[in-house]
Amino acid sequence: MKTKSLKQRKPALKYRPNYSADALGGIRLKLKRAWQQLNTLKAEIATFIDARPYMPDVHFNRKTKRLTLVVNVQKPPDPMWGIQVGEIVHNFRSALDHVVWELAGHPPARTTKTQFPIFDTEAGFLDHGTKRFLENVDPVAVALIKSEQPFFRRRDGGPEGTTHSPLWHLKELSDIDKHRTIHLTGATLESHRFDFPKVAQTFTLVDVQEHPGGPIKQDTVLWTAILHGATDWPFEPGDINVRLEAEVAFESGTPAPGVWGVIGTVVQLGNRTEGILRRIATDILKTEL
Repeated sequence: MKTKSLKQRKPALKYRPNYSADALGGIRLKLKRAWQQLNTLKAEIATFIDARPYMPDVHFNRKTKRLTLVVNVQKPPDPMWGIQVGEIVHNFRSALDHVVWELAGHPPARTTKTQFPIFDTEAGFLDHGTKRFLENVDPVAVALIKSEQPFFRRRDGGPEGTTHSPLWHLKELSDIDKHRTIHLTGATLESHRFDFPKVAQTFTLVDVQEHPGGPIKQDTVLWTAILHGATDWPFEPGDINVRLEAEVAFESGTPAPGVWGVIGTVVQLGNRTEGILRRIATDILKTEL
C-alpha cells in the first residue's frame, strides 16, 4: 500500500499577466528620490570645483634650470559625498529589483532570490541569472532584460563589457556600498592652460613634459621643462596664470578608478536604469513609467 509523504511540496509560482494599476508607483518614487539626490550632489561638487580647490605651485631649480608646476590641494572632497553616491545608487538599483519583483508576481522574499540580474557573460546570465533571479518571469521579459546586459549591448561595434557599461557600474557601486564606503579621489584633470609673464631673458625649452590628463593629487606634476640658457628666473615679475579644469572622480575599487567622473558616471547609470524601466513599462506592463 502506497502512502503519501507528509512533506508538503513547494507550490509552483505562476506567472501573473495582469498587473495592478499602481505597479510602478514605488519605482517612480525611487527614481524621483535618486534624481533629487543626484541634483543636490551635482550642485555641491560644482560649488567645490568653482572654489578652485586645486591650485598650482611653481618651482624653479637654478642649478638644473628645471621649471616645474605641481598641484597644491587646497581642500579635499567631502567624505560625505561617497555616502550620498551610495544612497543614489541604492535607489536606482532598488528600482530595477522592484520591477523584477513585479514581473515575477510578488514572490516571497524568504523563499526566492528575485532581483534584476547583471552579468558580464552570457553563460553567467543563463546559468545563474535566469535560474536564480528571474524565476517565474515571462520569457519575453527575460529576453528584454538579457538585451540590456553588458555582454549583449553593443558599443563601437562590440559589446559594452564591464568598462563601458553603466549597468555594470551600477552593480559595482551597489556591491561596494553594501560592504564599505565609496571613496572619491581628489579629481581628474580634464584640461589645463598656462600663461607665463613676459620673458626677461632668452632660453630654449628642453625635456618638456606635460600631464596627459587623468588623476591628480597633491604634488602631481602638471608641466615641467628645462629652460636651457636661463641663468635665473627668466620671466618678468608677475604670476603664472594657470587654468585647471578638474572633476571629482572615483578612487580605486570603483569603476575605472581615477578616470570616471562621479557625476558623469552616476548620471549615465541613472539614465540606463530609467531607460530599462521605461522599456519594461511600455513593452511588458503596457503602461508608462
